Amino acid sequence: MAVSRSQGAPCTGALLFFCVLALASLTAWNESGAAGRATTQAVRVADVVDGDTVILSDRRHVRLIGINAPETGKRKRGSVDQPLARAAQTYLRELVAGKGVRLELGPERHDRYGRTLAHLWLPDGRNVQELLLARGLAAVVAIPPNIGQLKRYQGAERRARANHLGIWGHPYYTPIAAAQLQAKDRGFRFVHGRIRKIRRSRKYIYLELSPSLSVMVPRGDWAYFRESPEDLVGREITVRGWVTRYQDSLRIRAGHPAMLGLVY
Repeated sequence: MAVSRSQGAPCTGALLFFCVLALASLTAWNESGAAGRATTQAVRVADVVDGDTVILSDRRHVRLIGINAPETGKRKRGSVDQPLARAAQTYLRELVAGKGVRLELGPERHDRYGRTLAHLWLPDGRNVQELLLARGLAAVVAIPPNIGQLKRYQGAERRARANHLGIWGHPYYTPIAAAQLQAKDRGFRFVHGRIRKIRRSRKYIYLELSPSLSVMVPRGDWAYFRESPEDLVGREITVRGWVTRYQDSLRIRAGHPAMLGLVY
């Protein structure tokens, strides 16, 4: 049956209305970052705090996703700079201070200190984290769910390690044996050991490397691992992460295989 132009007009109008509605909904979805989708913003960097933290012109503090640079000393705490901390800070300042950059937010938007979590991109398309890693001025960290650029960052770190650049050529960053780790060895560390046994709690799976050191994996993050916890017993790993003290033991939280040196 033929359809007249007058009969077709309402359908076209209705279709246009629903298309506009769908486009508006999609735009709002993208801007809000619903369902963990990353969003981007044009911003200007006002200052650089250290090798992995910047302050924007709107006063937001941004912690760069996916890397950890050597720590600068805190005068009030009487701590000193870790080796290459100032080199990382200086290079990051050269890259972004006073400049416009593109901010790419991850699924998790803020850390426990209230800092914005983001990837930074230069106007020419280069990724800031990747540049720091390529010079050996930072190490990769994988903290779910913000792991969208993990492979890119691992590639940059791998090249720097192969050429012994930056931290990969400095004895301070040589992995320490788990059994030798002491209470004073806190902060971000590289630790080598063999998984001796597995313990479980309601929230965590513990990979015990020594009587005094365990790797804590949140139960919800075990989905990133291919093996069952028991299959890792006897496996040698080099874990990277922040060493914290709990009662008389030390712990490192690691929610992704990349933090344990496991390559899938």
